[in-house]
Amino acid sequence: MQESLTVDVNPEGMHTLRVPDEFGTQGAFGVVLRNHGESTHVYLNLDAELSEVASLNATNYYIERGETLSITIPVSSGIAVSGELTIATAYGSEKRFVPVSIEPTAPNHASVNIDSTLSVSNRRPRRTSGGPSPSPAPPGARPTIDEQTIRRTLPAVVFGAIAVALAVSSVLVAGGLRIVLGLLALLAGTIVIVQLSE
Repeated sequence: MQESLTVDVNPEGMHTLRVPDEFGTQGAFGVVLRNHGESTHVYLNLDAELSEVASLNATNYYIERGETLSITIPVSSGIAVSGELTIATAYGSEKRFVPVSIEPTAPNHASVNIDSTLSVSNRRPRRTSGGPSPSPAPPGARPTIDEQTIRRTLPAVVFGAIAVALAVSSVLVAGGLRIVLGLLALLAGTIVIVQLSE
């Protein structure tokens, strides 16, 4: 199995192509375009069978004089596929067809050694009721306030702030009845804060 399909561009004059009779690979593969002559465009196209498992980022490649261009064709399937890669130049008037066979990559059965100390659990026992236990915070981490706590205490803070503002404004404006109303509002705000924050 080869990893790259080599295409010779302009080996015998302008707009000539030399390609292998067939190509086989496992998984992703490359197409190497070697230009032996003048700068030109080369077009690549995968047939329907190859397009089901492989893809090209572009189909038109401009190759400078004497340049070698490598193109990687990723393969996304683990099944064997056979199809045809079309290589063209001279705006498609000069074409070559290469039969391509893609075999699935062999599974990696690397052995893993497991240390005997991994069988000893260092975790705390789980709580069986009351929901999942929160994961412990790393050392030095700041405590966070969850969204539910914010939603529960926000109305109490708002009502308390309004009550305090009414009380302060009542005290600032002269009058005995207003001072009493301000103190009652302050007391009511304190009660609301205590009730809602529990």
